[in-house]
Amino acid sequence: MSTRFLLPCSCGESIPVSRSQSGLEVTCPQCQQPQRVPTWAKLQALPQLQEESPQRPSWGVAQLVVFVGVVVFLFGAAMALWKWISLGPSPMAEMERLYGPLPEDIPPAATLMVWEQIDREGLDPRFPVPSGVSRFESLYGNWLAHRNWIWIWLGVAGVGVLIAAVGLLEAPRQARRAGTRRPAAAN
Repeated sequence: MSTRFLLPCSCGESIPVSRSQSGLEVTCPQCQQPQRVPTWAKLQALPQLQEESPQRPSWGVAQLVVFVGVVVFLFGAAMALWKWISLGPSPMAEMERLYGPLPEDIPPAATLMVWEQIDREGLDPRFPVPSGVSRFESLYGNWLAHRNWIWIWLGVAGVGVLIAAVGLLEAPRQARRAGTRRPAAAN
């Protein structure tokens, strides 16, 4: 913000001028008479205009807490959505899709043949199988762990909502405290 000076007019009015107007003529708003603005050196001798600079609202603790809560919520919700999109169907549903629904009266030997085929070929190559574990058990365990991460990330999003709510509840109290403060008396 540039410094402005008060140029006195013969009518008693003070005209606000800036350094960039030095040497130019300005018109008095009251008497409409032209007045010459002095040079820079003489302009410094004139009284300065005391302008109130508009104060930007500063962030208090409450606004910061709301911001952090919103960021945590958005991160948790985005991660939960990503996990949900990448989850895929459950292994049981995939098995029914590939082999049809299991009949009620399937003989044990046929059940054993189906399980052995699933163990050999697997249902979904996206999940690695640790050694010593059957393919279906590994697939189902990985699917459950993947699904549990959805709930964990939704929990993180819920914590973000709680943090933001605390900040929103604190904001009116902070404003009230700021409004009741009185400036200290000058000694």
